[in-house]
Amino acid sequence: MIVEQLMQGFELALHPANLLFMTVGVTLGIVVGILPGLGSVTALSILIPVTFYMPPMIAIAFLVGVTKGGTSGGAVPAILLNAPGTPEAAATALDGHQLTRQGKPFKAMKAALYASVCGDTFSDIVLILVAAWFIGKAAKWALAKGVDRIPGAAKARRLASPRRRRPSVSTRSTAPSA
Repeated sequence: MIVEQLMQGFELALHPANLLFMTVGVTLGIVVGILPGLGSVTALSILIPVTFYMPPMIAIAFLVGVTKGGTSGGAVPAILLNAPGTPEAAATALDGHQLTRQGKPFKAMKAALYASVCGDTFSDIVLILVAAWFIGKAAKWALAKGVDRIPGAAKARRLASPRRRRPSVSTRSTAPSA
């Protein structure tokens, strides 16, 4: 069951339209991320209205691309100008700008790109593996604390309770009333 759900998720994520909009999002994110002082959060706030008329899956793929592109694009000014525009690029500026001064800016940018891709991929895998576990723990904690007036509390109760088998026979009386 879990494997089927993962395969369905990968099928949706790897749809050509989603990949196209993710690529466009990464490109726009890099362009905004390159500008010192602007980052993925700024790019998201500017581009969210663009997604209002998109189908939900394409919009999410686009915004994920913008976020990932903005994060990795922030390394370019940190390496070339020693001006990290985002907190993520602060550590990149320390070593990356030194490589630029030695005449190796492309080596620094490749290393920053590879580190960004590896870190993003690792965090995505961890998220996929532990998100459901965290949801169950959060639901149990909320029920233990008596939190039941929040939206979705009924769904949290169902997630936290052990699965019960529903009776297959109706419990209603079918006898005609007199």
